[in-house]
Amino acid sequence: MPALQVRDLPEEMYVDLKACAARNHRSIAQQTIAFIEDGLERDREGASSSPELHDALLYDKVREAMDNARPIRPFSWLSAVESEPDDVVKARQAKRDKLVERIRSFPPPRMSATCEGIAKMIREERDVRADSVAGAVDRGLGAGRVVPS
Repeated sequence: MPALQVRDLPEEMYVDLKACAARNHRSIAQQTIAFIEDGLERDREGASSSPELHDALLYDKVREAMDNARPIRPFSWLSAVESEPDDVVKARQAKRDKLVERIRSFPPPRMSATCEGIAKMIREERDVRADSVAGAVDRGLGAGRVVPS
């Protein structure tokens, strides 16, 4: 099996790679191979390293799959048991068609779901909750309430 040696790897990059490997329960070599595979796959697909372009390609693939999907009839088994009135069937189909049109009208995603983006959202939500709790505590103390220590 071929070997690869990387010289002059920045210390910070090595520390990040080691931490990423630990999070994914992989060795550093396994994590490096995973990163290389991902990069080569993107290169084969013609995508750049831009997360926005990756999201756009994914969005296009989902939309194409949705357009090519064969409609299913989840209640087709009912016809063997009893027949439904035509107005019920038409109402269900109209509701399904309306839902599909609504899904198709959604704009493409604007933010890529990267680890950094998810971590940022979690931090922002945590900060909002912390501010809310701090405000409630301040209001409680201002009203003459005693907080047990």
